[in-house]
Amino acid sequence: MKDDQHQKPVKLKCEGCGVEAEFSSAEEAFEAGWDCPPMFTGVVTCPDCLSAPILFRKRRAEVAE
Repeated sequence: MKDDQHQKPVKLKCEGCGVEAEFSSAEEAFEAGWDCPPMFTGVVTCPDCLSAPILFRKRRAEVAE
């Protein structure tokens, strides 16, 4: 992934609670406590929600298919 992609504006929606936020870059979102691509893959979560339970649910669903 190119470094310039880290600097593009991003709009995120937490997969845990549904809260939405906009940031000037993915790096800014990550520094604000969000788990989001490209720094964190598989799930998007806000600072108030834990990503592990969502990841486990997604993996279980994939295995069940």
